[in-house]
Amino acid sequence: MIAKSFARIFFRNCINIGLPILEIVDADKLSDEEIIKRVGVSAFPKFIQDIIDKGGLMGAIE
Repeated sequence: MIAKSFARIFFRNCINIGLPILEIVDADKLSDEEIIKRVGVSAFPKFIQDIIDKGGLMGAIE
């Protein structure tokens, strides 16, 4: 999911269910093609990436 910003609770809920999301500050100024071609992406912190890799919070705590 890509958006200009996300509420913190929505951000964490997405991570908890294993849905990676991407915040792009200038998303409203870019076309979908420009976003795909030009935007550099920073990695999630390791603890968040671990949750995503395990399919969400429930998978991470098993």
